[in-house]
Amino acid sequence: LTQLPNRVSFEARVQDAILQSGRRDQPFAIVCLELDGSGEIEERFGGVVADQVLKSQAAALQKTLRRGDILARLCGQRFVAIILNVAAHQEILPAVHRMMHAATTPVMAEDHQLQSSASIGVSFYPQELDVEAQELISQAEEAMLQSQKSGRNLYSFCNEARSEGGGEKERRLDRIRQALREGEFVLFYQPRVHLSRGEVFGVEALVRWRHPDRGLLAPAAFLPQMDENHLGIELGEWVLESALRQIKVWNASGQGLTVSVNISPYHLMQPDFVRRLEVLLEPYSTEVCRRLELEIFGAGSGDPKPIAAVANACKKMGIRVILDDFGSVRATLADLRQIPVQGVKISPLFVRDLQHNPDDVVILESMLNMTRSLGRQCAAVGVESVAVGLQLLHLGCEKAQGYGIALPMEGASIPEWIAGWKPDSSWMEANTVGVEERLLVYTQVEHQAWITALGAFLRDERDSEPVLGRHQCQLGHFIDAEEQAGRNTHSSFQSLAALHWRIHALGTGIVKLYNQGKSEEGMARLADLRDLFEKMIEQLRAFRMKV
Repeated sequence: LTQLPNRVSFEARVQDAILQSGRRDQPFAIVCLELDGSGEIEERFGGVVADQVLKSQAAALQKTLRRGDILARLCGQRFVAIILNVAAHQEILPAVHRMMHAATTPVMAEDHQLQSSASIGVSFYPQELDVEAQELISQAEEAMLQSQKSGRNLYSFCNEARSEGGGEKERRLDRIRQALREGEFVLFYQPRVHLSRGEVFGVEALVRWRHPDRGLLAPAAFLPQMDENHLGIELGEWVLESALRQIKVWNASGQGLTVSVNISPYHLMQPDFVRRLEVLLEPYSTEVCRRLELEIFGAGSGDPKPIAAVANACKKMGIRVILDDFGSVRATLADLRQIPVQGVKISPLFVRDLQHNPDDVVILESMLNMTRSLGRQCAAVGVESVAVGLQLLHLGCEKAQGYGIALPMEGASIPEWIAGWKPDSSWMEANTVGVEERLLVYTQVEHQAWITALGAFLRDERDSEPVLGRHQCQLGHFIDAEEQAGRNTHSSFQSLAALHWRIHALGTGIVKLYNQGKSEEGMARLADLRDLFEKMIEQLRAFRMKV
């Protein structure tokens, strides 16, 4: 699609760069960039428009590179580049800024002006320890994922603490100490909302470093260096105190918002954590203190008893404790059972790809049912589109946050944003959760994922054809059961069953065209398949209204 090298080819070129670096003393960087929002473009305008946008963005990225630099497409909307002759953060910044600008510049496609945001991660070579091409790429990808978690249009550098000498690491920590003294850190806040009611019930506090030379830095650029270091505790206490001051300001203006603050495991496990928290709370009224909420990651592989004791102490002070990133390795079912938290935030791992991964639908519904049964409140993190919010409502999750609702912003901007925010009308009109709503979600996700995989197969981006027989999907199971029981013989059901059969028959035909060497004809029929899919979803909605 983009005429760029793939992952296998790129790894070989990185390995060549490593060899050349050793011979010529030529350092280089790996820059990983992922476009955010491309899935929403495909959802709104179709695959043809999404492909046009992707090709334009790939061409724009290619133009930002110098002679000798190499750009590749790893998968989907993820690109990676070798930038030669750079050895430090300052030297890579011009290339990072050029790539960010190219990725976020609006693109015209079929009379639509479309724009994406981007997340960037960077790794460097050489490092003190030996590193292979695959690991260098993985480091850049990991840094990019940290940027994604922190906000859009941000860049992060990989954690190089393991490859730094002690002197270099100490210089970095000294610079962070200076930043704390000189007020270079700032809190941003991301709204947390009730999707169907249109209420903003709280915000999450997110720390940023407004660096005088490097611009606004995401936490991944500085927090890993402070891991298990007393400086991390100093920053954590600064965040708590800043959040309390902001709550006081909002309370005085009648804007009563709960503010959630992330507490690192190292900070939480300090023996004097509760006592120092009490000291921080002392100057503030009970009303202000009750608006503070602590987010913890669970016990990991450690003993949950000390964390449970902290959670109980906070509860006595009137401060809610919630389990963040629930469902990941950092916050498990065992943590939910052993630590007395009042609520959970479901990991974005199971939310961001909700439209395209049927397994995520099943896992998320199970987590929602489980947390409700245990009497815990539940919110989802990672809502990046209207469609994902609607799917959450159909599954019974009404509280959420994510870039599709609001980007993190400074505290002074929150009241104005709340005054102007209106939830999407589809959220307000969402039906109560039932069998039919879940069937609609499963049908959308399963078939959309299948059609996307078919497109990748036709473009030779996957080795095998995606298999989803008409008797294997959730809708197929439902249709078979209804027909066997002699139910739903009316015309709307018959139309739904007929459309479902046509979709799977067309998909089978497209694969046959590819196997006959007619991939271009198959790609043309893929547009017909998407149109048929939309008709089936509309028919399912109409059928659901009659049930």
